[in-house]
Amino acid sequence: MEKRKIFKIAIIILIIVAIIAVATILTFYFIKKSKFEYEIEQVEEYNYSIFYRDNKYGVINKEGEIIIEPTYTNVQIPNPSKPLFICMGEYNQELGEYENKVLKLTEGNYILSTKELNTSRNISALLNSSITSFKVEGRMKSPDYVAFITRFYRTLIDNFLINHSKKITEEDTKKLKTLFNRGFTNGYLFKEPNIMNFKTPNHQGIPIGKVLSWNTQKIKILLEEDLTQGDGIRFKEIKSGMIVNFLYDETMKLIHEAKKGSVIYVDNKVELHQKGTVLKTYDTCLTKEIEEYPSKKIPIQMIIKITEKTFSLEISDFKNTLTVNKEICEKAKTCSTTKETVLKQCDRLKDTPFFLQDIKIELPENVFIPVSKINEIRREAVANLITLRSK
Repeated sequence: MEKRKIFKIAIIILIIVAIIAVATILTFYFIKKSKFEYEIEQVEEYNYSIFYRDNKYGVINKEGEIIIEPTYTNVQIPNPSKPLFICMGEYNQELGEYENKVLKLTEGNYILSTKELNTSRNISALLNSSITSFKVEGRMKSPDYVAFITRFYRTLIDNFLINHSKKITEEDTKKLKTLFNRGFTNGYLFKEPNIMNFKTPNHQGIPIGKVLSWNTQKIKILLEEDLTQGDGIRFKEIKSGMIVNFLYDETMKLIHEAKKGSVIYVDNKVELHQKGTVLKTYDTCLTKEIEEYPSKKIPIQMIIKITEKTFSLEISDFKNTLTVNKEICEKAKTCSTTKETVLKQCDRLKDTPFFLQDIKIELPENVFIPVSKINEIRREAVANLITLRSK
């Protein structure tokens, strides 16, 4: 009887141990399975790509717009169809770790798209501070933008220092907006917290009209600003743009330009299908104006001493001076070389960084100098001065 009781107890213990063992095994199995179970997601569309510039990585979308500026040592995109990015930064020695970020964008949210820094209306505060120089940001900007913005600030500074004026014309502001803008900000220097443009990384231009109607062939627009053939326009609502290769008036006659208040037609090259605002993002007239800016050249002085045999040309930029001497003169047989001829040849500086501010010529009578030799001395002197300035 006692043996049967012990046997039953042993069976119960074995069953309990077996149940515990099975439960333990199943628990570890499901934990392991849940830990490593994953679903392979198909890439439906390549919306985002990594790009490389200045030894750093960033992200662009399929339209070529910069979503994340190239400021990271590496960037990974788990799924190119979705806006999720693993960004690896520099090693922070103080923290003892890498400054890594996981960035996720929502629709229309460009988290690293800054507005354009525009401190022109605070020029007096800047000039009255201890600042001694200004840096013009030209990276990823057009030569036209750099030329205009440099001239813009040079004029502002001169007007303030000389005339004590800080007036900025509406026309200058319009030109600046046309060349490039993502909205303007005074920046942290003037305690403006909102320096980002989360809606778009693109150049916004200026509003120039409204879409009145459209079909598959043409778009009808009421202009609020002038428009010229060759200008670039952008349709705000669909975020798509084009060059106005052909411009038509209300009678569908081809025209070169149209004034503010006109109703015009352009070709529907962007498959527009709704009304909205038209922006100008490129202005051919403004580009031509900037191209005609006078080039900035360095003033030089020449002192020319001519004897019966020797032509001596001393050239100076008022800091550096050098002399070139050559025996190229001879006695005139028929026509003597004049001062006018020497001046004309020495003033041929069009393709150099210099302009002739002053010249002195000592020329005796009855001396002949071949024009080709004068040109040769001028070219040698200019080349030597360029070399001297670069040292």
